[in-house]
Amino acid sequence: MTKTALGTCSLMLALGCASGADPASQDTESASSGDNAAVAQTSTPDEPAPAAVPQGRERALRAEALDAVLAGKTHRGAVGPDRYALFFAADGATRGRMGETELTGRWTREGPDTFCIEWQSPPLPRGCTYIVWPRGEDATAYDASTGELRNTIDELVDGERTEL
Repeated sequence: MTKTALGTCSLMLALGCASGADPASQDTESASSGDNAAVAQTSTPDEPAPAAVPQGRERALRAEALDAVLAGKTHRGAVGPDRYALFFAADGATRGRMGETELTGRWTREGPDTFCIEWQSPPLPRGCTYIVWPRGEDATAYDASTGELRNTIDELVDGERTEL
């Protein structure tokens, strides 16, 4: 699987802070009439815009499959060019590192395909994520509200192994 680089991604974006425009606010479709092409809104001011489905959400790990890659496991992978290792303890603690930065927080499962981390150090806003893991390929983790790529997971390790 080809990994997608995040370019100049910041630590805050990678770990779950809100960023970027809401995909639902960019909901347009192209319509053509003869030689003229026009862009039309898919909703009127009186009717709400249709909800955007975040990228890959329909293929996200669910229920037991998601549980199997969280509690008691260390995720090792990349956030853009930076390597990270993050352990998910069965009691909800999260510990790890990204580059020289030590990470601590608390994780919880929320819904059938989502987990959230309340960061303690560094002090970052809470972030929620879903994981897409095609058989035989590296996994990708996405922001649960925007569908933006957060990180790749190229190794899943039993137990706590947060050295880089």
